[in-house]
Amino acid sequence: MALNSLQFIIAFSAFFLFYLLLDSILKRSGKSAARKTQTVALLIFSYFFILTFDWRFCICILCITLYTYVLARFIDRSLNGNMKRFLAVLAVLGLVAVLGAGSISAARMRWAERSEMLSPRAQAEAASSAASSMPERLSTKSPPSEQPTASHRGCEASR
Repeated sequence: MALNSLQFIIAFSAFFLFYLLLDSILKRSGKSAARKTQTVALLIFSYFFILTFDWRFCICILCITLYTYVLARFIDRSLNGNMKRFLAVLAVLGLVAVLGAGSISAARMRWAERSEMLSPRAQAEAASSAASSMPERLSTKSPPSEQPTASHRGCEASR
């Protein structure tokens, strides 16, 4: 589901209305867990959205979610300021590493697709199909009357 598709616009609108409705219901009931419930609803919707692309992305996002959650719990329970800083830096570095690994993986996939397109076999197939579809008058050498004259050659040499 692309971000500019009608399917996404409908799904997002439905979720947004659900989110606003959930917000008003939780505020009227006076429950203190309103923010947590909204966060869980956002998390579920984001997993659903990612699932529409590929289920393997959900596994990756689940690992990232658990990593972030566990480190956030450790940061929250830590009493030492230096330990909190260390855990925060560890969390950020871990997330940047995942982002970098994903970027490298995507670049490798694009490179593999390009190299597959440019393989010798693909080049030979493209050349043979181009030669067979080329009109005969273009594939033969031009007659002597169409050869460049000396004056034309001089113009080309002066460039």
